Amino acid sequence: MIKLRLEDILKERNLKQKDLARMSGLRESSISDMVRGIRTTVNLESLEKVMNCLEISDYNELFEKVEEKIHV
Repeated sequence: MIKLRLEDILKERNLKQKDLARMSGLRESSISDMVRGIRTTVNLESLEKVMNCLEISDYNELFEKVEEKIHV
């Protein structure tokens, strides 16, 4: 499973979701959904806005692969 590291990045940079929403022009609810992992798809244009605001040039910085827990 791929996880968006947005919450970690915001903490590292001492930013709030509200700050990123203001900087990127995206709705606060959109940023919140991204941070909480509610969205299963992310619009590339929105992702690019976030990356530009956070000065991230490599998508690998924004994502991490996590092991899925398999329930048997």
